[in-house]
Amino acid sequence: MFSLYWTGSMTWNVPLLVSLVLVGIVYLIFFINFTGGKLPLMQAFLFYLGLVLIYIPTGSPLSTFSHLSFTVHMIYMSILFFIVPPLILGGIPKIFQEQVKAMFLLKGKLRFIISPITSLIIFACMFLLYHLPFMFQIFLQQPSLHSGYVLLMFLLSFNVWSPLVTSDRSDKKKRYAFLSGLILMPACILFVLNGFMGKLSYPFLVDFAALCMPTEAGSFTLFPSWYNTQIDQIVAGVIMMVIHKFGIMITFMIGNQIK
Repeated sequence: MFSLYWTGSMTWNVPLLVSLVLVGIVYLIFFINFTGGKLPLMQAFLFYLGLVLIYIPTGSPLSTFSHLSFTVHMIYMSILFFIVPPLILGGIPKIFQEQVKAMFLLKGKLRFIISPITSLIIFACMFLLYHLPFMFQIFLQQPSLHSGYVLLMFLLSFNVWSPLVTSDRSDKKKRYAFLSGLILMPACILFVLNGFMGKLSYPFLVDFAALCMPTEAGSFTLFPSWYNTQIDQIVAGVIMMVIHKFGIMITFMIGNQIK
């Protein structure tokens, strides 16, 4: 069964793998023809690296580990939403980016609906809600809703990152980068503050960790004994901010490389 996110077993997500391979083939055929056989190797590398980073945390057996702790979970989520989109967007030839942008600008009233700022606000709200305990319980009972929710956030993330990849104005990119960090900050702060106060618990993560990595004799644990759920949430919030900043940094690097 096709799923963008965790499938709950130590198996390979074959439908997702086939889908990504097909995307890679279509990219190769279409964009080589579109650019007259002059597709830069750097852009092709970025695009295919993005596809690989989609599959590792979502379709490979390693996806099981994404729920062993809040920290590991946040690393996987941050890669999916903060690293993959700029890589994929950076792999699209500039001439095609301009044509897509022009097509969107013709939509008139739809410009507000699809604007990066609007997508950023919606994404930040969805990301914050996603990590509230009651939402974990809902997703545990409704796997299809979980997959659809994550897929929608994933699609929004491309529009969120598009100004940092496609814009040629450095000052505009810096202002947008600051704004994106500011809007995403509440989610990070929530994790850190509740880690210090110990107010939130995540039974879904705890139960899944106990199932996959028991601590009885003869088995092992991923974290040291002093690494409790409070520290886990604090570290997760900090890691989210760090990976977001890293995503912005590599996006600026990508923009300089594909000019």
